[in-house]
Amino acid sequence: MRKRYFLIPLAIIIMAGILALSCKHPLGNGLIFPKEVEIMDPDSTKSVVFTNTCIIPALTVTKNNILVAAVGDKTNKGKILIKTSGDLGETWTSYNQEIKDDKITGFAHPFFINCNNGDILLGIATTNAEQNSVSFYRCLSGQTNWSKENGAEINRPTAPKNQANNRLKPGNAFATYGNAIALKHGTNDKNTLLVPYYYKRQDKPVSGIVSTMISTNNGKTWTTNGNDEGDYSSRGAKFIEIENGNILYFMNNEQGTAWFESTNCGATSKVITLFTNEAHNEIEVRYADFVRYEFNGEDIIKSGSGKKYALMAYSSSGGIYGVKLTTDDFNNGQNTGSGKFYNQEVGVSSLSETYPSITVLKDGTICTLAAEEANEIVFKRFELKWLMNEY
Repeated sequence: MRKRYFLIPLAIIIMAGILALSCKHPLGNGLIFPKEVEIMDPDSTKSVVFTNTCIIPALTVTKNNILVAAVGDKTNKGKILIKTSGDLGETWTSYNQEIKDDKITGFAHPFFINCNNGDILLGIATTNAEQNSVSFYRCLSGQTNWSKENGAEINRPTAPKNQANNRLKPGNAFATYGNAIALKHGTNDKNTLLVPYYYKRQDKPVSGIVSTMISTNNGKTWTTNGNDEGDYSSRGAKFIEIENGNILYFMNNEQGTAWFESTNCGATSKVITLFTNEAHNEIEVRYADFVRYEFNGEDIIKSGSGKKYALMAYSSSGGIYGVKLTTDDFNNGQNTGSGKFYNQEVGVSSLSETYPSITVLKDGTICTLAAEEANEIVFKRFELKWLMNEY
């Protein structure tokens, strides 16, 4: 019996010693506990990627987890600058060959399409009046060089009609920026790409219309799919493919956000929510870019609602830009739903207009690229836990 009583305090002493040796941070009572895990936030990863450039960037990632960033050259009309990073955005390498649309006499603006076969398409657009076409360069899967994609030009529609079958008079265009989409979900054909081609009415410049430009051969040729959506007083348009394969069209103006939906890749579309600031549209959005929370077409969170996680990078007045997460695919454009929305401010720009772009890396970290100063395009990376305020 005496041996038993002796062993109890001895065991306590040994356990306390092990605890003291295995932990790192002492508290005032002499006990030591493990350090809390730090959450990666945008400011901890900030790097300047481009200087003295235009203010509309694009950002994507290859299937080999190589970041690709692009922006228009402010000193060379029609030219696009490209840099890549293989170390999660810590350092960047310039592409030293010329990427240029010689027909553009003003600033060029880039967008990316991450094709299902691993190729990356770079679209070159402009907002200049009377220059309303889009040309493409392609980087083959696993390669580093870019080559002009001959015959793949997108042109502004000449005699379009809208969903009500009314004739429209196309004016100045702004095709898109940031990301267009390669279809990956539902029953959609995996060779299909979509670009939202946004243009103004010639006889009513405040009104915007979006044409659905489609390629069924991984971007080799393009055509208009169905009648156009519009016209509405708006700033621009973006597409996102949701988990069931439907396409959501996003437009916005001073009254808020509007959503349209297509179940047939844009051949037809219908209004879901028309310009409102209610419910999950409570944040002011000027310009936006979308990406699914996935890598190379595979969900990062594969179970439960993780299949419906999608992200929006947005800018607001005052130079603020941030990222918003939906856990239910924006509820197919409805204002209400069972899913949750998370929103965090990522940065502040000195510019009156900011066009943030967004992508997701293999480890699930989220990356943005945006103009924070007139001559600085800034990269930032952060964890989903930071965005969801779980720290």
